[in-house]
Amino acid sequence: MNDADAGELAHWAALFLDKIKTVPGIADVTTDQLNAGPMLDITIKRDVASSYGILPYTIDNTLDDAFGQRIVSTMYTTLQQYHVILEVNPKFQYGPEALNRHLCQIIERGSRCR
Repeated sequence: MNDADAGELAHWAALFLDKIKTVPGIADVTTDQLNAGPMLDITIKRDVASSYGILPYTIDNTLDDAFGQRIVSTMYTTLQQYHVILEVNPKFQYGPEALNRHLCQIIERGSRCR
């Protein structure tokens, strides 16, 4: 499930989870939804970013790499598969300086930056 409104998603995900738990034959139902994580809304000034040669896609990927988790590989065994996750050290993920550090890396990649 996904929704642009985090509150609405949390409400309906909980109801859906409770309903699935009542279905006979389904066991160990859980969710991977984490509601306590920090959230940030960003507005990209596309004209300014493009003047540096930076695409919105680049900003999105950099922030996702820095503050999210990315599956970079999958290891297979006979019966299982394990995802290899790329994640930034948590000490570099929190506070306003964390966002500044990652955005500076994006700008340094731009064609007009030296």
